[in-house]
Amino acid sequence: MTRPDFDDMAQLFGDFTAVWDAADQGAFSAWIGDQLRTGGRAIDLGCGTGRHLPVLAHRYDRVLGVDISAGMLDLARRRNHGERNVTLRQAAVLDVSPDADGVFDAVMSCAVLHQAGPPERVLPHVRGLVAPGGRLVIVDMVDPGRWSELSWHVDRAFTDARAAYDRTGDGEKAVAILRQLLDPTWLAMSVRDVPLTRAEFHRRYADAFPGATFTDDLNPLMAGMTWTAPTST
Repeated sequence: MTRPDFDDMAQLFGDFTAVWDAADQGAFSAWIGDQLRTGGRAIDLGCGTGRHLPVLAHRYDRVLGVDISAGMLDLARRRNHGERNVTLRQAAVLDVSPDADGVFDAVMSCAVLHQAGPPERVLPHVRGLVAPGGRLVIVDMVDPGRWSELSWHVDRAFTDARAAYDRTGDGEKAVAILRQLLDPTWLAMSVRDVPLTRAEFHRRYADAFPGATFTDDLNPLMAGMTWTAPTST
């Protein structure tokens, strides 16, 4: 069980996300933190290089980070900031189950679920991981209408690189964006794993998580959703 494409680009991806965190001065991570509470157990589904694990570790007693890529997890371990309450495990989203792993006071996932499987399977599965009264925070990519076109991704790479430069004034950061978004493995994966449109995201997630709150101003290519599980069924 692995995704060699993610393994091969772990360092590129880590550099890519670090650029955006510098560009927005941590605003995105702060938004995630604002959606969370405090409690016993939390999980990051598709934790990648561990970008958001500290946000969870500062609020929950025990944190599990799972990712399908061994390469991503290796980088997450090297970047650990001393959070001793974090455990990492190689697993796909659908491999985590209430029977084997229990339920969690917080479940979060960022830019992963569109790659995990069809939403009609993934969303009920994720819902089952949230403890009664627990918090679910999801951010995922959304398709503006041309996601499956390679040329659109190439155009996006240069647009994002320019945006990174404008925000940071650092040419190396712009180059890091280009290295990631123009990487042949990344491009092949991107055109294959087409996310929901924003309208579909709202519809599918509202059906799966009644009463969810949506956030649409995080990024033009992202949608956010926050939900609190009922305290009883």
